[in-house]
Amino acid sequence: IEQVEDLASVPKYEISEENYSSRDDTFRKFKEKMMKENPNFVKKPPTYQEEAEKISVGQRCQIHLGSRKGEVKYVGKLEGCNDGYWVGILLDEPVGDSDGKINGNTIFECPNKHGVFVRPTQLDVGDFPPNME
Repeated sequence: IEQVEDLASVPKYEISEENYSSRDDTFRKFKEKMMKENPNFVKKPPTYQEEAEKISVGQRCQIHLGSRKGEVKYVGKLEGCNDGYWVGILLDEPVGDSDGKINGNTIFECPNKHGVFVRPTQLDVGDFPPNME
């Protein structure tokens, strides 16, 4: 068996649109059939827009996972992340996984490990005073 160094040089199988459309065993035909039987077969992921509209920058919040508290610093979509809305939080303690940047772009200013980005459904906003030690 001969080894190939450059996969780009290997000829790829191509099929014309006409030939593909004439076949009955394609994913496109399968998807059309399933969509006729169940219109929710291919469901778009949630955007969390409705939940995000209830959250404002400057509000105090508590994240469900770990009961971490902080202040909302960003609400909106993030380029380079999954679709939908995100909330950027400046945490009271260094228990986060972010410095307020996504893919090198500063979304909000904060020290390392004091930031986190979560979906709007993963936190509560309200009267959550900072932890006092």
